[in-house]
Amino acid sequence: MLSLLVAVALSAQATDVGVNKATRRLFPVANTPQALLDLGYDGLCEYIKTIGLYRNKGKHLLETCRILLD
Repeated sequence: MLSLLVAVALSAQATDVGVNKATRRLFPVANTPQALLDLGYDGLCEYIKTIGLYRNKGKHLLETCRILLD
């Protein structure tokens, strides 16, 4: 379920090809909310930097993970 949430969050103003490329690299290393948080902001941005607005999307994804874990 997290994979769908992440893909939708990344898809705003991005192509499906770009989202698929980023998530293909991201999900093997971080497929849970805690794993995404463990990457941290800079670590997450390394995986999603090919997607437009990645800085804001990274910030919002990490905040979403915090909410999910609370």
